[in-house]
Amino acid sequence: MTMSQQCALVAKKANGILGGIRKSVTSRIMREQPSMVLGVAHTVVKRMSPFVRQMDFALDWMEVEAGRAVYR
Repeated sequence: MTMSQQCALVAKKANGILGGIRKSVTSRIMREQPSMVLGVAHTVVKRMSPFVRQMDFALDWMEVEAGRAVYR
């Protein structure tokens, strides 16, 4: 399944609109417009639940293998 097909499927399931940005474009935006990236990051963090924010802080960005339990 192509990326476009995957996006269309997710948008249909979510009953909304989904957009995507290629990695190369994202890198360019981060390089040329860092304030925009920080604004988006700030908005995302504000919308996270307090539990998710606390987990992020508690894990201190520790790498965890896929499928491994984060908390028991």
